[in-house]
Amino acid sequence: MITISGILTGQGSSYLIVSLILILGLFFWFIFRKIHLTEVLAYLFAGLLISILGFKAPQSFFSTITGVTLALGGYIVGLSFSYNFLKKMSKKSYDYSHC
Repeated sequence: MITISGILTGQGSSYLIVSLILILGLFFWFIFRKIHLTEVLAYLFAGLLISILGFKAPQSFFSTITGVTLALGGYIVGLSFSYNFLKKMSKKSYDYSHC
């Protein structure tokens, strides 16, 4: 049985911690969208809040979640770049390199 004390000591379920981060991330995403911040910051803030509240994950959890988090973060950041944005940035970098 999963208890709050088990989660706080690192003996809890990894699934519960991931679900808390995702639910809080979604909640913060709605708030951050109102003040024009990215959803990546919302999920980072949710993870930070979970750690500040004292929730601890089992040691085997970290290697798995690190890879998944980096892949998800890269995917979300990559979605924010459009072709027009990259084209505009390449022109700016070309202008700066020939000053």
